[in-house]
Amino acid sequence: MTAICKRCLLSETQDTDIAAHIYSYIASIPEDIKASAALIQQRLDSCRACDNLANGMCKICGCYVEVRAVKSGQSCPDIYAKW
Repeated sequence: MTAICKRCLLSETQDTDIAAHIYSYIASIPEDIKASAALIQQRLDSCRACDNLANGMCKICGCYVEVRAVKSGQSCPDIYAKW
């Protein structure tokens, strides 16, 4: 049984196959819709501090937070959005 890693991003989980697939997808996102590196890091820091993060996924909406954070038009799905 694999333990759930609370407050972990994909790069920190044991499922390297999924992480590789997600990072490949992130790399394919056009640059014109990506947020700046600083904004992405700020968003991920907020997600990491959130109780709704588990195994790189948001427990509210089910997204991989690293995908949501990289897209400039996205926001936190919480009722009281953290970013």
